[in-house]
This record gives sequence, C-alpha cells and structure tokens, in this order.
Amino acid sequence: MKDLLKKTQLWMEKSSAIVPKRSARKKKRGNGVNEEKHKMMEISNLIEEAATIPLDIADELERLKIEHSVTFSWRLQAHRTIRDIIAAFEDFRKEKSSIYSSSEVKAATQAVTISANDGKERVDPKLDTKAVASSSLREQFERRTSRSDSISTDITGTSGSATPITLEVADKNLFSLVSALIRSSKSLNAATPEEKIADELNEVISWFSKSFKIMDTSSEVFDRKNFSKLDKLIESGRKLLKFKSFVIDDIPEDPDLVNDLRQSWAAVMGDDIERLCDLQIQRGKFLEWCEKADEIVSSSDKKISIETLKELAVQSAAYPPSSEVVLRVKKRAEEATAWAAAAEEIIKTGKRISMEEAKEITDKADKLNITCQEYKTLRNALRTTRGWIIRVKKCGAANGQTHVTGVTELINEHSNFIVTAMEEVSKLKQAMCGYCICRLPYEGFMIGCDGCGEWYHGPCVGVNEEQAEKFDKYVCVRCYTLRVYKENTAAVAGIVRKWSSAKGLSKARSMDSQRYGRKVRQAERDISKSKSDLEKFESELRHLVGPKVPNNATNF
Repeated sequence: MKDLLKKTQLWMEKSSAIVPKRSARKKKRGNGVNEEKHKMMEISNLIEEAATIPLDIADELERLKIEHSVTFSWRLQAHRTIRDIIAAFEDFRKEKSSIYSSSEVKAATQAVTISANDGKERVDPKLDTKAVASSSLREQFERRTSRSDSISTDITGTSGSATPITLEVADKNLFSLVSALIRSSKSLNAATPEEKIADELNEVISWFSKSFKIMDTSSEVFDRKNFSKLDKLIESGRKLLKFKSFVIDDIPEDPDLVNDLRQSWAAVMGDDIERLCDLQIQRGKFLEWCEKADEIVSSSDKKISIETLKELAVQSAAYPPSSEVVLRVKKRAEEATAWAAAAEEIIKTGKRISMEEAKEITDKADKLNITCQEYKTLRNALRTTRGWIIRVKKCGAANGQTHVTGVTELINEHSNFIVTAMEEVSKLKQAMCGYCICRLPYEGFMIGCDGCGEWYHGPCVGVNEEQAEKFDKYVCVRCYTLRVYKENTAAVAGIVRKWSSAKGLSKARSMDSQRYGRKVRQAERDISKSKSDLEKFESELRHLVGPKVPNNATNF
C-alpha cells in the first residue's frame, strides 16, 4: 500500500509538472518562471500508468490526453510545414541563383563604372536590374525581423491559455513558414524533435540574414573593420553544414524529413558560402590593388602615365568609393584627365602661350607627377623656346652685333613656336629698326657708348675709326646729358631737403652757427695776435729812437 501511495504521489507530481492547472500556470508565468518541457514519451507513459492509480485522476488524465493529442496534432502540422519549408528552400535557392552566381558576385559592387574616355561615372544597367531583383529578398528578410506574419491561435491548450498550435499562414514564403514554426514550437508544453528542427532553422535563417546583408551591401566587406565578420560568417556556415550543432531525434512518422530539410537548406547555404568565398577573393584582390595603386600614386621617382591612372580609376569602380586609396586614385585621375584635356586643346587649336603660362602648366603636371603625349609636346616646346632665347642673347642683337638678316631669321623662327618669348621678339624688332640718333638699322662703322650700350653710326656722331681707337672710353651725348642732369638735380635736391624740412633746417642752422662761431673765434685770435705784434713793434721802435721830450716839458 505504501508503494502504491508513493507511486500515486509521483504520478501526480509528474502530471502537475507537465500539465498544471490554469491557476498554477498563471502563477509561474507571472513570476517569470520558465516551464520545463517534457518529452512525448513521458506523457504517453503517464497515460498508460493512469490505469494503475487507485485515486480519482480523471481531470489530470484528461489534461494529459488533450496535451498529447494537441501536441501530436501540432507535430503532424509541423511535418507538413517543414515539407513546405523544404519546397520553399528550393524556390529560395532558385531565386538567389537568378540574382547571384559565382561569377556575378565578383561584379556585385560594379554597379558604378567609370568611362576611360571622359572619367565620368555611369550606372551599369545590368547590375542595376539585379539590384532591383534583390529588393524582393530584402523585403522578405525585413518582414522576418519585424514579426508581422499572422498565425492562427484558435486551438486552446490544456492550461486554459491560448496556445498557437496551428501553423497555417497566409504567406507561403520561406521566412513566414519558418517564423510560424519557430514561434509555434515555443508555445508547446512538450519537447519534440520538431522543436529542435525549429531551433536549428532559427539559427540557419539567422545565418542567411547575415549572409544576405553582406552580399546586399558587398562593398562593406572591403572595409577593414568588417573583415572578421565575413570570415566568421563563412566559418559558422561551414560549422552548420556539419549538422553537429543540434542533435535531432528520428521522426518515425517521416524518417526522411530531417535529412531532406537539412539537404534543402544546406544546398542554399553552400551556394552562399561559395559566393562569400568569392567576396573573400575579391577582398584579397582589393588589398593587392590598394597596395599596387598606393605604390603607383605615391611614387615620386617615376612619372605616372595618364593611361595608367585611367586604368586604375576604372578598376577602382569595383571597390568602395569611401576607401582612401580609391578616393586618391579618382582624384588624381580626374585632375590628370582635366590637365590633359586643357593641354590637348592648346596644342590642337594652335593657341600660343607665354613661357610663364607654359611653365605653370608643365609645373602642374610635374606636381601631379604625370606624363603623356601632351606633356611631352609642351615640355619640348618650352625647351625649344628657351634654346631660342639663348641664341638670341648670344647673337648680340640687343647690342647691335648681328646683321639684319640674322635678326629676321630669329623672328621668323619664333613665329612657329607654341611657347612664345615676346619680350625677346620685341628687342629683336627694336634692334632691326632703331640704332643711333637716326634710329636706323645696324650698318657700317658703329661706335658703342660705354654708358648705355647704345650703338651709333660714326658719321652721325662725327667719329671715325682712327679717332675711335684713341678713345679709352666713349660716352654719348644722351649719357653725358643724363649724368650732368643727375648731378645738378642731386645738388638741387640736397639744397631743397636742407631748407624744406624742420630737421634739415635745424641741422643746417646748427652747422652754419658752428661754422660762423669758428670764424669769429679765429678772427678774435687774429686780432689779439695783431695787437700783440703791434705792441711789440712799438716797444722796439721806442728803444731804437730813445725817449722823446715833449715840447711843453719846460712849463713844469
């Protein structure tokens, strides 16, 4: 009897734990206590053992039977839903294959391309169409995360609370089906293999969400801070494909269900992993390209051809535009293209530019460290003009040391130059039409002024060769007049400054006063000396003549 009571008490405890009364379940839920789930085998065993219990357990047995019936009914619905999920995975794979392929993932970020001719960005219409097609997948992932799918909840569980058992959903897409299965499985009181399947699908769908996010914004994989995300996602996907994350019991009602389900999502996951690996390869190529591009753009030893910059700019379209190296390459390519276009216009139109403009243009190309045919043409034109200027200086045309014919040849040669030296041309033209006081060309015997360097015809200034040989230095009338003028103006300016400014006037007066004082003192010294000499002479005279008796001396 004691054993029977103990057995009855144990049965009641197990029954209450599996299917508690409404008040007990509400209390547990109110306290936030998670109910431990029990296996279907435990419920079946309790129903079988009920016949051996001597007490009135009709209510408990009824709840157990309802729980068993409801759970079994849910499992049959779950089997159908899982089959729908298998079919949905097959459709999902086809849909993704229509958008991505192993070869197309490599170009997934190339929706923007750069024309090698004008450097302007354009959208590739094919890739833009794929972006539109992928929007349907994006909407499905967003609906999954928003939990907006409606699930019928018209079957009431044994606890008296509404329990979502039915798996009928309006939308038969993959994410709606999986969401319904996952949420419905969490409402069961019994642990079932289908719940394990739902947990595994939850992780699988979560992986697909991350995978889609990366492939939908594949340019982000080139950001260094996202390198580990891609690597970890591939690693976690390969781990899921080993089917060791979840241990799922066999389902006698449908023995192939688990294997068919795993094969369905594993096929899609395998395709995605392959695409992600392609992104990994692209990322490696991006790093190699960055290293190569940075080396080319940063190099100061060797000039970069514009063709190389344009090629790098076209390649950079496959990579994130926010990358520092991509920005540098695009900026350098744009500047180089603009420079080449401006230089080409100058060359084609035959526009003549000054040496200062040519130097400024070539200096800009040197600063950009670029080279092209236009640069070589302008550089050679600048060198030609510089060489021509050296020849002009050597010919002595400015000093009248070359013949009119030589000057004419130099001017005619200059007329074909792209880069001009108008100052030197002006000097040459002046040399042809202006020497001496007569302003005629250089001709016959000429004599040069050592002051201004101007050359004069001998007859014009009245000097012949014989007279010229006797001169150590010849100064022309203009220089002599200028010198006299400067001397006189300097003297006048000194006088004006002396008597016009207060400081100068004070100084001048002080100097005059000092000079006058010196003269006065000198005069006083001279007077004093004269008096002294006079007295001396008078004394000597009296000594020589003797004392002189006055006429009126007898009157005393």
